[in-house]
Amino acid sequence: MNRSLAYYVLRFALSVIGVTAMIWGVSVLLAQFAPEIAQMVFGGPAAIGIGVAIMIFPPLQLARVFYANEERRMGRGEGWSLAFICATLFTLVLTGLTFAALSQRAGALAEMQQVIGSDLAIAMLPLAILAVILTLIYRLFFWATIRGEVRRAERRAANG
Repeated sequence: MNRSLAYYVLRFALSVIGVTAMIWGVSVLLAQFAPEIAQMVFGGPAAIGIGVAIMIFPPLQLARVFYANEERRMGRGEGWSLAFICATLFTLVLTGLTFAALSQRAGALAEMQQVIGSDLAIAMLPLAILAVILTLIYRLFFWATIRGEVRRAERRAANG
C-alpha cells in the first residue's frame, strides 16, 4: 500500500464528519429561516434518506481516494479489514451520538440505562447487527466503486 490503513480510516472519518456537519448546518439554517421546509425535509420518512446518504457517501469517497492513491483494486484482506474498521467506527460514533441525543431528553437516558442495566447483551445486539450489515454494505461499495474507477481508467487508456 502506498498509504497506510490509518490514512484511509482517517479519510473515512473526515468524510463522515464533513457530510454530517454539512447536513446538520443545512438543518439548522432551515429550522431558523424556514421551519416548515425543515420539518418537511428533516422530519418523517425523508430523514431516513438523509441517514442513508450519510452512510453511503463516505465509503464511495474512500474507494475513489484509494484508487487514486494506489491505482489498483483492493485486495481481499484490505477491503474486508477496511470495511470492518469503518463500519465499527461508524457504529460506535452513531451509538455515541444516540446517547448524546437521548441525554438531552428528560427521562430517555434513564430508560436506556434501565434497559442496558437489565441485560447488556440484548442492548448490544442491534449494534452488532448494524456493524455486520454495514461491513457487508461497505465492502460492496468499495468493490463497485473501484471496479467503476478501473473501467474508467481503461476507457481513458484506450481512447488515448
